[in-house]
Amino acid sequence: MHIAAQSPQKIAYVVASMMVVAQPTYSMRSDEKDARPVRVISQPTTDVTVGQQLFSSAPSHVSFDVIPDEMRFSYFAAQWREESAIMSSTTEMVMTQSYQAILGMGEKAVPLIFKRLEAEGDQPENWFWALRAITGQNPVAPELRGNRRAMAAAWLDWGRLRYAW
Repeated sequence: MHIAAQSPQKIAYVVASMMVVAQPTYSMRSDEKDARPVRVISQPTTDVTVGQQLFSSAPSHVSFDVIPDEMRFSYFAAQWREESAIMSSTTEMVMTQSYQAILGMGEKAVPLIFKRLEAEGDQPENWFWALRAITGQNPVAPELRGNRRAMAAAWLDWGRLRYAW
């Protein structure tokens, strides 16, 4: 389904539907063994997939490809922030479904990641894995690894020469 072939009502349905997707909810409980916080996830009743069909409960004429890239990216970025809020492992963070969905956007996500990275200022999120995976590059010098501000600056300098955002 392409935007040009669809009525504004169908497009509005898809965009509005993004705002009411049931999201997983997180709660904390104490693990009886060692009293550490443990993430408990209650799954949404609406199946959110990252394919051509965004909602399993949506009518069959609604397709994921009519949602503008920036809106799709913003949705997945917000989901990722929630999913990874209590994670300390970078590997675990980037293996979430929402981060993988951003990776799946490919080159279309790169300027959106740079825009977000720039807006985050002194508190950059870990977009470096996605940038490296999508672009196949790594402008971060070895001595800067682990310093998110310096890593963000290196990526933004590199990106300004190649992308517009």
